[in-house]
Amino acid sequence: MLIALAARTTVVAGRPGVDPPDGYTVISTGPYRPPIVRQVGYSSAAAGEGQALGSGWIHAGVASSGGFEDQLFAVRSVSAGTVHGRPAVLSGIRDGAGMIVWEPTPGAIAFVGYGGGNPLDDSAVEALRRLAGRARPVTSVGWQALRPVTIEQVNDHRRPGPWPTKIQRVPGG
Repeated sequence: MLIALAARTTVVAGRPGVDPPDGYTVISTGPYRPPIVRQVGYSSAAAGEGQALGSGWIHAGVASSGGFEDQLFAVRSVSAGTVHGRPAVLSGIRDGAGMIVWEPTPGAIAFVGYGGGNPLDDSAVEALRRLAGRARPVTSVGWQALRPVTIEQVNDHRRPGPWPTKIQRVPGG
């Protein structure tokens, strides 16, 4: 069936379209955006990376992968080696000067990025690699124990559109 769906998928003006086979229905025509992005932010100095990243802000988190993977095709992304044994890319798909993104489990992405500090140079890339290497998964119970706040916002990846997302952030993280 996947081959049949792929054969019935076209791209017109940069947008995918599907002519569904009998028994299937297209349920969404816009780009996918994850309904919840869980992230924590902190200063680069607090993470011990102030020299490499400057006085910027680091954000690390997890989201469902579809929307991020869509954007990797639309922006310049390069291989970043591996993070925890999984292939990773370096990109600028979200706010900030740079971001390392990897898929820790199928259907989920993890990211560590920064912005507002030094330019994305070799030193900054190595700092992002170190931060990603120190990243550890948090269970749902562990996440809730951090007492995140939920911020309703538009998740547009630099493009306008009606894609509301709940960003859960750890206050003062």
